[in-house]
Amino acid sequence: MREVHVGSDFSGLDTAVWALRYLGIPFTHRFACDSDSASQKVLAHLSPQKIFTDIRSRSLAEAETVDLYTFGPPCQSYSKSGKRARDHCELGQLALYSVAYVVRHKPKMLIMEQVPDITDSEDFMQLILAELQGAGGLNPFSSPVVIASGASKSRCNKMVGMIMTITKTEAARGGYWCTTKGGFLDLDEMARLQGFWTGFLPWTELHLSEAQFGGLIGNAMSLNILMHLLPPLLLSSGYITQSEFQALKVINQLSSEAVRKHMDSLGSESWLASQQDDVGVFTVGCAVCSHALPNCDLDIWGRFEVKTLEGFKPYRMQAHAQSSAHVAAVLRLLEGSLQVSQKQPLRLEGAPDAEAFRTLLAYIRKGGALRNGVEGVGHFQKSRRMCFALAEALRRLYRSWLAEAETINLLRDERHSRLLVRFQCATLGAKRFIGVVGQGKVHPGTATRITEVTVDLLRNLCTKNHGAPNADPSVAELDSELLQHIRHHIHSLTVDAAENEVASGFNMQSGKSSTATIFGEAVAPSLRTIVRDKAHGSRRILERPWAADVYLSTIAGVLVSESGSLAQRIQTSDPLRVIYEQCCKASTSKAVSTNFSHLRTLDEEMLLQAALLADACDECLILIRFFDQSTVDNAQIASAISDFLSRLAFLFKEQHIWTTSGYTLATLSFLESPTHFVVDGVVRCIGGPNGVSKEIRSQCLSRMLAWANLAEEVVRAEHPSFELVQCFSIFDMPNFPKQTASEIQKQGCSQRFDEQLTRLAWSLLDMEDMSQLKDEYFDLGQIAYAHWLASGKTASNLECWQVALGKTSSTAARMRHPAEHLQIALAHYATISATDSVIERNFSKVKDVLRENRLQCEALVENELVMLAVSDPSHDQEVISISRTVWSELYADSRKRCKPRFDKGVTRQKLARQLGGDDDAGAMTPEKVTETEFKKRRRHAVSAALLQGETADASMKVAACPSNAWTDAHDKEMQFNAKKQLKRVFECLRSGTIQIHELPAELAPEAIQFFENQTSLMEKREKAEQRVAQRVCQRAPRPEELEGLKVFVDDALRTRELDRAMDAKNWDTVMDIASAQVFMLSDLSKMPLVHSIAAGLTGAWLTTPGFVIAGKGPCLKLKRGLRTDRKVHCALKFRAEYPEVFQLLQRLQCRTFKLLETLEEFAVAKQLACDRKAPAGTIALVHASERVVFQDIAHAFEAETFRDFIYTMDTEKSSCQG
Repeated sequence: MREVHVGSDFSGLDTAVWALRYLGIPFTHRFACDSDSASQKVLAHLSPQKIFTDIRSRSLAEAETVDLYTFGPPCQSYSKSGKRARDHCELGQLALYSVAYVVRHKPKMLIMEQVPDITDSEDFMQLILAELQGAGGLNPFSSPVVIASGASKSRCNKMVGMIMTITKTEAARGGYWCTTKGGFLDLDEMARLQGFWTGFLPWTELHLSEAQFGGLIGNAMSLNILMHLLPPLLLSSGYITQSEFQALKVINQLSSEAVRKHMDSLGSESWLASQQDDVGVFTVGCAVCSHALPNCDLDIWGRFEVKTLEGFKPYRMQAHAQSSAHVAAVLRLLEGSLQVSQKQPLRLEGAPDAEAFRTLLAYIRKGGALRNGVEGVGHFQKSRRMCFALAEALRRLYRSWLAEAETINLLRDERHSRLLVRFQCATLGAKRFIGVVGQGKVHPGTATRITEVTVDLLRNLCTKNHGAPNADPSVAELDSELLQHIRHHIHSLTVDAAENEVASGFNMQSGKSSTATIFGEAVAPSLRTIVRDKAHGSRRILERPWAADVYLSTIAGVLVSESGSLAQRIQTSDPLRVIYEQCCKASTSKAVSTNFSHLRTLDEEMLLQAALLADACDECLILIRFFDQSTVDNAQIASAISDFLSRLAFLFKEQHIWTTSGYTLATLSFLESPTHFVVDGVVRCIGGPNGVSKEIRSQCLSRMLAWANLAEEVVRAEHPSFELVQCFSIFDMPNFPKQTASEIQKQGCSQRFDEQLTRLAWSLLDMEDMSQLKDEYFDLGQIAYAHWLASGKTASNLECWQVALGKTSSTAARMRHPAEHLQIALAHYATISATDSVIERNFSKVKDVLRENRLQCEALVENELVMLAVSDPSHDQEVISISRTVWSELYADSRKRCKPRFDKGVTRQKLARQLGGDDDAGAMTPEKVTETEFKKRRRHAVSAALLQGETADASMKVAACPSNAWTDAHDKEMQFNAKKQLKRVFECLRSGTIQIHELPAELAPEAIQFFENQTSLMEKREKAEQRVAQRVCQRAPRPEELEGLKVFVDDALRTRELDRAMDAKNWDTVMDIASAQVFMLSDLSKMPLVHSIAAGLTGAWLTTPGFVIAGKGPCLKLKRGLRTDRKVHCALKFRAEYPEVFQLLQRLQCRTFKLLETLEEFAVAKQLACDRKAPAGTIALVHASERVVFQDIAHAFEAETFRDFIYTMDTEKSSCQG
């Protein structure tokens, strides 16, 4: 704990010094200053290095620079009990001398004490801040009332249940009267109100009078306030550590009387003790800490882990004895009223027992619904509350994990308008926690909306008791500090390759995104790494290369992948599967006639190519299954990819595929003898002694070599070796560089992992040089490797490194084995997930459990059910315990059961399983091998052959070259993957895994352009999303848009309610549709033709009485049809058929809208409009019988088509409420 230098002005009792003494914080008292003679006697007793008697005569240079500076200038000029001259007198301006000291010396910590009324002097207070900132009736005999009775009537003050600010004048004359005491407060009582314990100062020995000591008490800062203020101040300034801060919080829980009573005897008894473990080893430790502190606060002494002579040294014991944790433990033992040996259990008032919660949790995970209650648990309301208590318990557990996390990785995926977010986090000790943030409804699934829902889920997770049913909404409390902590510690995001998911990640990174307005900065300002799901990327290794070859894609489609393929039809059709099984069974003894049309084109080349492709697919499947796990060890990714490429080269390039057990070898064996079958009445035969020629094998292998070359390119694009997750390969224990101490001393540390260490230093530590990280890696790596060997090579990589960090966690061990940088890299290694397959599994599980009923749930209920359904059962006991606490907090007053259950103890009969069918059905005969067993044997054979380094049988090799099967499609696929690799390079450049100096000079401008394009595309995408949102939003028109309009309404619709609603909007009814601004109808779809044309031309509102009265229903706004120059000719028959429309057009004539009387005028105007390339500026309205005359004329409309022509909806103003 660092020493604090303290100074004070207007010192009085110098309360800060007493607080530091109480907390056991080492300090040096540099100076103090007070003009009061009584105060000077106390200051002499406290023995500061300098004592000043007048701040006004002291120069700024005389007072030394200190870490903690306190000042409490006179308050008489501002207090309600004083003259309130404020800053107009010299006494009120004394604070400026302290401000001058602060401006000159700039102390790291500053405390000013003053009455609240100083804020009434706004100019003076603003000056100080600018410089520093650079009642109902009651029974007085039962409720304590404190009265400052010594003051004059005009300044007399009183407070109920609390004490007002104790002033120097009133305390000196002992003028505080308390009604419950029935007398004045004495000096000890006033001291306790200021936080001091009885007898803290021998004031009589210092020759102080009662008035002087009382004045000092009234003039002092409150000790209890400083006790709680100093620890966070010291922590934020770096003078104490987090663990020391927690110990100081424990001290603050003790009463000052206990501290006073035992302050002088803390070192009189020995805390040293020893004990013997099960195997007879003696260990030494601290009996006090072991008894009084929780496990999380124990050091090596508290845990009794001192086992060596090196650890048992005087300076180590002295350091422990002076530690804040040890002092706090001693004080807790001395406090007689505290039961420090065990935590006080919370009284779980009315909470259901643990078994009821366990039953409900199992019921939910089986997909049970709560609407009818849960048997053995309770009715719907009780079950619903218990469900919330379980979900809230999970969230509280997750919040405790996230609060101590050093780094956080979010995993996110979207399916069927649901967004599920999980997290992985880790501490600096590489301790990993995995949990669920929540599930939300996301529609539309745009990048912006995904980001917004993610923020909502994080906010809900950080809100205590969020959405508690049947509870006061005020019980929900947002932990803003935790939310900010999570946001700033999200360093990585794992998503699939969907464009909106990746774009949402960029939104969260960028401060220019529209989502940045939520917090005033980027949603996740520390997010640097966006990991695309490696399981999806591995599937592309299988699919993309064969799609470049027409023959391979045809075989894959016809036999397997297409919906009408043989495999798909057999799998999805029960009758077809029965026929297939019967044919297979019969074909073992005789030729079979079949109607499978796919067999018409079957030949030896197709069968062999399919077998080669099946072997390649199985190799890809090994890699896919490696990534398709709930958690993937990042340290093994590089090895898994390297093994995949080695196996491909071994099988296809070295041609071991012909002799290694697998689909190809089985097919070759099958084709050695002829097989006859009948298809559509035609006898077919495949195989035989000469069935598979070398030419066929050569052609098939050439296609597979081309496929393998493309697969390698896809691997480089989807799994680049320079990305962050592959750099964690240094933590793989089997590949750890095995060097003895002498070898390291002679040759230095191995350079095998220098590239990965350098990239980790760049990306995670922002360090140019990785030498410190490398030294720490090899130092702790030896400990981790030793643990791996001791476990029989069965311990996981993460476990080994956790043990290494744990064994070197003490202060002394960390001095010998520094891990400042390595522990950060290990925290990221434990946190970052290379795959989001766990979310895919969660979606499938939720679908099976909740089924379609989840679509009918409220969002909060659905979120709770999902969290419980996918939660880790290993934490159930802890969750159930917390859930009982939640119940006691929220529902302690719930009705308790008065009678025992009538069915308690009654066993229920279980339905016997119905066994039917052949008992031997599905039995596996010794000679029949299942598909799973076949694949297991095949993979083992390939691994064994590769490990033994066998040489391929020369007699089976064929001349094959990938160029024989290479096409333009292969070239396009190569170019596509090259572009993707370059994109991955630029993304790693953003995350820091790659540095700009590694790029060729010609790529630097392209990288800059890539980043600019990303920002530009994000802004364009968000603007487009906003436009779409504006079109589809159900926004009610603003009141001012509908104020004072003219409305046309049918008298049949008029009611008293409607008239009042129209009067409220200042609407005037009109009968002239040409001047109407609003058309009100009961059904807008049945609007008369003339009315609809009038509304389209004038740009009127269309609405219903329901919208005007209750705000429910459509309110549509049309754009004005007369907004452009238009000339209209109405044919004679049109005028006769639609006289109301013609009269309407006559009334609407204006400068931009004119009627043409004759056909000749129309022809001339139409020609001019065409010459100006604006033919729509002149139109004709005709009757259906006149269509012949105008058949070659553009823009000649009948009445209905004319209405459609002028109708344009104003989508930004229209809405449909309710």
